[in-house]
This record gives sequence, structure tokens and C-alpha cells, in this order.
Amino acid sequence: MTLIDPFRRIQCPFCTEESYLSQYAVESRVNQGKILYQPPQDGVKRLLSRIWGRPLEAYKREFASRKCPRCLKVLPPNIEQVDQNITIAIIGDTFSGKSHYIAALIDQLKRVQLPGRYFHVIAASQDIEDRYLYEFYRPLFAQKQPLSVTRAAVSIVNDPLIYEVTLGETGQRPRQVINLLIYDANGEELAQQVTLMRFRSHILNAKAIIFLADPWAMPEFVNGLTHHLRPSPASITGRMSSEVLAWVVQTFKANNSELAEETEFPLPVAIALSKADLIPYLTALSAEYGFLANSDNQRDPNAGDTEIIDQWMKLLLSRVKEDNLLGFAKGFKTVKFFAISATGSSLDANNQFSSVKPYRCLDPLFWIFRELDILD
Repeated sequence: MTLIDPFRRIQCPFCTEESYLSQYAVESRVNQGKILYQPPQDGVKRLLSRIWGRPLEAYKREFASRKCPRCLKVLPPNIEQVDQNITIAIIGDTFSGKSHYIAALIDQLKRVQLPGRYFHVIAASQDIEDRYLYEFYRPLFAQKQPLSVTRAAVSIVNDPLIYEVTLGETGQRPRQVINLLIYDANGEELAQQVTLMRFRSHILNAKAIIFLADPWAMPEFVNGLTHHLRPSPASITGRMSSEVLAWVVQTFKANNSELAEETEFPLPVAIALSKADLIPYLTALSAEYGFLANSDNQRDPNAGDTEIIDQWMKLLLSRVKEDNLLGFAKGFKTVKFFAISATGSSLDANNQFSSVKPYRCLDPLFWIFRELDILD
């Protein structure tokens, strides 16, 4: 037994319930279902458990984890050991390609290395990695199949993909370990405020937003493509990108009075044009925009490229008459525009990708890392 921090609380990544350490049961992962610690219900014992108890390390031979008192889900074993648990909200309308982007983002995140600093990414548990491989990586990268539409939520309990990111010590920065929480939500739900608040409220705890601006929602973009590259009518929702983003921001403010009081929306917002591999096929535009989707320009994310791409994307969006999106972005305290492609190509006649080569999917995330002071 040892003294524990009586004020430390942990937020469950599945149901967002926040509880004191002493309120979580401890369950074995070696012998599933075996409860190693049950929070006391008696008033005096319950109070004492807030300051005196066994740390999770005491159960290391059981590979133990804490169990949420609300949803009864077993939390990843590292949830209380990392420096931060950070949710990044990946937002987009129904056909913006969120699931494909999440698949590509995690794959690239696990592969990237930083010059001059140790950088390592691993799933917070093997169960999470198995889910990623089964639901995201194998269908897209191995089988080259489009990912299924994300199922609509029927519960407040949501399973995020949680990846532990370790950054080594440098002369200017200490070693840091964070959990990155990524939730895959149905696009229709993200566009509906009541559903977002009811079933996807975990997204509203995000520290930053990556918004996938769907070119299929941009009439001038679509009209600039040759007919065989244009989307089917069923892939056009009729909602403008600026509307979807505005509804999401409005819901964030309704959920958080501190955000509502700000004259400028304070969270970092990365606005990424998805399906950027289509940019070179915009017949009415100058070929100079083609570099935004040129895989030969693929480099590790860096601040210099971010500034260049941001300026060119603003010009491109202006050319395709997305003035509403550009105008709405002026209400953000911190915002950048990006061009990304999760697949690098469109579906062929057999509803498959001939190849899957993600392009610059890390750019929005690494810009957010810099804005959150995780990276230089």
C-alpha cells in the first residue's frame, strides 16, 4: 500500500466519464474477468481509498488495467502512465474519406522518423492494433478495397484507436509520452448537432480539429473535372463544407462555455482538402497547382512546407469559389489549409484502388503537434 494522489482523475476514453483513481476497479488482462481490486462502497473506506491504495504497478504480473465504473470497459494499461491523453477530432461529411484518412494517418505515423529526435509510435494495446489491422489496414492496403461506411452510433460508448507516441529527450525538451486518441465516426452523425452531442460527445473533448473538406461538396471543383472523374449523384450530400464545419464549431461551443466566450475559436483547426490526387485533373486551372498532389514532393512534415501549402490552398479554394469556407476560417484563432490524399488514386471500374499511396496525411497532425507544443 502507498500514498496516491487524492485529486487525480482519469477520463475514460470509451464513455468520457471522469473518475478518481480509487473509483476504478482493477482487472487482470492475463486472467480476463478476474477482479484484482474492487473499489470500496463504505463511506470511510471509500474516503481512505482516495489517498491510500495499491498502484497499478503492484499488479504487473497480471498485466492489469483499470476498469471504468460507468461503462465497465477495461482501459489501456498505459492510460495513467503517459504525460497526456490527447483527442484529435477528425471531422468531415459523409463522403469526405475519414476512415481512409485514419487508416493512412496511422500507417504513416508508425513509419515516420524525426531527424535528431527519437520518435516511436505503438498501439496502446494489442487489441487496438488488431482492430486497426482488421478494420483499416488489411482492407485498404492489402486488399485495395474501399473501407465500409462507418456504422452509426447506438451508444455513448465509443472505441477509439489509441496510439502511444514517445518523443525522446533533446537539449531543449524533456522526454514526453502521449496517448493519441482517434475516433472514427459516421459523417452523417458529425453533420447532425443533436446526434454529435448525444452519441459522439467524446469528440467534443478534443484539443484540436482536423476537418476534411470534401471536394465532392464543391460544385466548381466537380465541374472542373472530366466526366469520368466526377462523383455519382449519390456521393453528393448537398451540404457545403463551410456549413458542416460551422455546425461542428457551434456544437463545440455549446458543450464548452469557455470556447463560447472566445471571440475567435481557440482550438487549432487544420482544414485539409481530401482527394487531393484529383487536383492535377482540374482542367480549368493552371498546372502550377499540380505540385500539391505530386508524390515526388513527399517529405517528412515540416513547418516550411506547411506555410507554402497553406498559401497555395487558399488560392486554389478561391479559384473554385469556396469563399464561404475561406471566410468562415477567418473566425479561427489558429488555422492552416492542407492538401491530402489517403489513397493517392480513385476507384477503378471494379471498385478497387489500383494502388494505395497516401500523400501528406501527416501534415495536419504534425502542424497540430507544433501548435500544442508537442513538437518544435
